[in-house]
Amino acid sequence: MLRKHIERIVRFPVTTILLSLFITLFFALQLRDLYMVLDPKALLPQDHPYVKLNNAIEKQFGGSRVVIIGVASKDGDIFNPSDIEKIRRITEEAKTLPGILENNVVSITDRKVKYIKAEGDLLEIRSLMDGIEYTPEGMAELKERVFSNPMFINSLISEDGTVAAIILDFRGGASDWWKKQNKQWSLLDFDSPIKKAWAQEDWKKWQQGTKKKAWSNKTSPAKKGKTQGWPQKKSKKWSGGAGTWQGGGKGWQQWYVSDATIHKNILRIVNKYKDENTEIYLGGLPIALSFLEADSWRMSRYIYPLAGLITMVILYFAFQSLQGMLLPIICAILSVLWAMGLMGLLRIPLDPWNMMTPILILAVAAGHSVQILKRYYEELETAGRSSLWKDEQDEEDKKSGIRWNREISKIAVVESLTKIGPVMITAGLVAAASFASLVTFKLKTFQSFGLFTAFGILSALILEMTFIPAARSLMRPPRKVRQSSATGNASSILDRFLASIANLVTNKGWTVWIGFIIIIGLSLYGISKLTVMNSLKTLFFKSTQFRKDDAALNRYFGGTATFYIYIEGDRPDSLKDPEVLRAIDALQREIESIPEVGKTQSYVDYVKAFNQSMHGGNPEYRTIPDSRATISEYLFLFSLSGSQGEMDRFLDYKYQKSVIWVFLRDDSTALGRRLISIVRKYGHMEGDSYPSSPIARNKFPPNIKIGVAGSIPVMMALNETMVSGKIKNIIQIALIVLVISSIVLRSPIGGLLVLLPLIVAVLLNFGVLGLIGIGLGVGTAAISAMAVGFGADYSIYLIYRLREEVRKDGRVPDKTKNPDRKIMDDAINTTLLTAGKAILFVAASLSAGAFTLLFTGYYLHMEGFLVPLAMITSSLASLIGLPAIIRVIKPRFLYN
Repeated sequence: MLRKHIERIVRFPVTTILLSLFITLFFALQLRDLYMVLDPKALLPQDHPYVKLNNAIEKQFGGSRVVIIGVASKDGDIFNPSDIEKIRRITEEAKTLPGILENNVVSITDRKVKYIKAEGDLLEIRSLMDGIEYTPEGMAELKERVFSNPMFINSLISEDGTVAAIILDFRGGASDWWKKQNKQWSLLDFDSPIKKAWAQEDWKKWQQGTKKKAWSNKTSPAKKGKTQGWPQKKSKKWSGGAGTWQGGGKGWQQWYVSDATIHKNILRIVNKYKDENTEIYLGGLPIALSFLEADSWRMSRYIYPLAGLITMVILYFAFQSLQGMLLPIICAILSVLWAMGLMGLLRIPLDPWNMMTPILILAVAAGHSVQILKRYYEELETAGRSSLWKDEQDEEDKKSGIRWNREISKIAVVESLTKIGPVMITAGLVAAASFASLVTFKLKTFQSFGLFTAFGILSALILEMTFIPAARSLMRPPRKVRQSSATGNASSILDRFLASIANLVTNKGWTVWIGFIIIIGLSLYGISKLTVMNSLKTLFFKSTQFRKDDAALNRYFGGTATFYIYIEGDRPDSLKDPEVLRAIDALQREIESIPEVGKTQSYVDYVKAFNQSMHGGNPEYRTIPDSRATISEYLFLFSLSGSQGEMDRFLDYKYQKSVIWVFLRDDSTALGRRLISIVRKYGHMEGDSYPSSPIARNKFPPNIKIGVAGSIPVMMALNETMVSGKIKNIIQIALIVLVISSIVLRSPIGGLLVLLPLIVAVLLNFGVLGLIGIGLGVGTAAISAMAVGFGADYSIYLIYRLREEVRKDGRVPDKTKNPDRKIMDDAINTTLLTAGKAILFVAASLSAGAFTLLFTGYYLHMEGFLVPLAMITSSLASLIGLPAIIRVIKPRFLYN
């Protein structure tokens, strides 16, 4: 059946090629609908308690996308007219940015930030800048006001007064409104309500990324009247220039304001105020994600093509022909176009994870194509031995010779694919099923990543069984191969290396066993030292502007990473209870004792400041009043002063929900676990199975619920989900490899043998991470699992070829239980010099291409280290360990 299919392809090669190119053109046209959405929410496990609480806090208080701007004076402190005016202008201009939460914008020049002073019966609550003139006396007064409140130190002003902070906060991630419109979002949503609602012209502009043109004051749907079904009452709420939908949270939430856009908009403002006397620093999660997005685009535009170029160079040296170099790459590129085109067709956005889809498809497709071409060259040499490989002198004979060569090429195409087709289909199905297993993840981004990578691998499989043989049948065999067939080639270095492996396996098998025992022992020791941790900012190189600015901000202020403690009572006014305030205050003080914690803030700080002011500014009275009525009075007076906007970051108007803001100088999950252990002592956390500590003082009353959120807890949630999920995924991949291989080889032993090199590669990968001190986090766990999945190809190709060589020319009858030792050794030697050589070609090309990723972006790409490590370990385990084991156990499936 397979032979008939290949013969049909060879008989109609032009039709096959045209059909393949037509399908490719269709998918290529869909690439115009590809766009990037770097939304951290899409990466988060939405059912995790930390993430759920973080979403709730964000809706109530904001705080999910905090940016800190540091304005530093290079000459003295910032209390001078020039710097204060710069801070004021940056603050006011930032309030106009798309997606900004104005209530959460604070600085020493912002009207919401208050100065509290009591003299006798007179209580004065006014803005810090109220009545301040740009004179030396006015600047001195402002400085006194700022430093009179400890809340501002290390949060809005550095201890030495040389740097002031402007804290911005933006609405949630890019996909919020998109998800609301597509409530039952799936991969099969061809059209969204957005597309149906907008004018077709504006929809196309949006797709092409020309947002400014599509949504300017002159061309917005509301201005042009092109609503096509968009309700008129909603159209009036479109504000045009800012791209803001004023739908009360039910419509637009400026979804397209990505972190990169936020970064760009802020830079546009602050760059106007940089000069020889003023330096400005930017930090926070949106800035980090902006660099991450820039890195993703940089990798896709420059580094991935460079990796492909290196792969091509290695393939050229491996096959010594342009055909051998180009055909695998062309097949890989076509399969990438199919997969990415399908993403565009289904309107699936790109993100940092599925942007790896092209390079993974390229790797798998190129690897399979190399195996096909290597076998084709072998069959070509076999066919060439019975024919004349020469160019005749006269024109007629030369034409006849060319025609004869092409006929031989067609025979070689049919023979090679007939023999290697089953193993290639098996390897392709294993790889596709391994990636498709990611659909069991609860994260949408990983589901789409797995499914589209699987589709790309299946696309490559289809092209390898159609386009490649059709193209090859039309080509004249490479001259290098013809010369090799006619004259014979001296053994290459690679041949000698593989021959030495064969000699080691067949004559000194005991050394192989000892070597593997040592490797596994060291790997297990390394795994025992492996830690589960993650840190976003430390991924980036210290030379990046992000790390430089972040270091400066952490040096002058409380920190750029955020951790929130949520407090909720069972009824309104619950948070006026002095016992609750004392618990919050004690919790803040204990958390601030950790060196990595720079600052904590809560509504309790305002109550204590109010109490101090009401007692003549005596520091001894910076305490919590014992009376609930007094606390209620302070909060009421503060709200009457018009200062409620300042308090909205910490307390709701019912005095039932509150949040403690914690600023950290470190964003590692190890610090997050330490903070959670402290919070846990004060009360029972939502979603936490641990009881609160019975010995903790100032615990929260039983009617108070507490929880944690912020950038570090959600990263911990992602870490837990990813690490546990990828470990499960590795088990899934192992089961898939075992089941498919057992079915195809018709032997459970065969499935286990295919699986063995993968187990060695997994142990060695994780062992090396532990030995060199790299934590197991989101990136390392995912990359390890993906890279290890490639190794199944090596085992499958080697076992298939070994079985073919064992049974060659009927040397081993079906009824024989044990093949002759000489037959087995010869089969191992031939297998290593044929399939083994192709395996090394693939492993070397993929490793070299992946290695270019290591130091070429804004941060350390661990795939540049882990992928080559997995390629090398799994290929060597297949070439050395697998033949050694097979030689000892002599599985019957090889010769039955």
